[in-house]
Amino acid sequence: MAKAYILNIKDTSGNWVGIPTLIGQKGEKGLNGAKGVDGVGITNIIQQDKKLIIDLSNNTRKEFTIPSADLPNGVDILNKITREVPTNSPSITNFKTHLNIPSTT
Repeated sequence: MAKAYILNIKDTSGNWVGIPTLIGQKGEKGLNGAKGVDGVGITNIIQQDKKLIIDLSNNTRKEFTIPSADLPNGVDILNKITREVPTNSPSITNFKTHLNIPSTT
């Protein structure tokens, strides 16, 4: 049996908020089936810069700021590789060769 997961994110006040697992005008296509005539579904979800924007079928919009600490960037990834992988390891050598990165040693 498949498990249903609900994604939680922090809103602009720092509170954790669940994103409903509903889609469709009334949530009728959600994981839990029909929600009835008073249900509200998600009509669109987009990411714009560091915001997650959710349009609902009742013509409302919810915006959440995605904390930048949760979004790794190239520097974070490079620092992790540098700290955790010996610079002379075959995997780093292959990685540098593949990406055409000149050796600094």
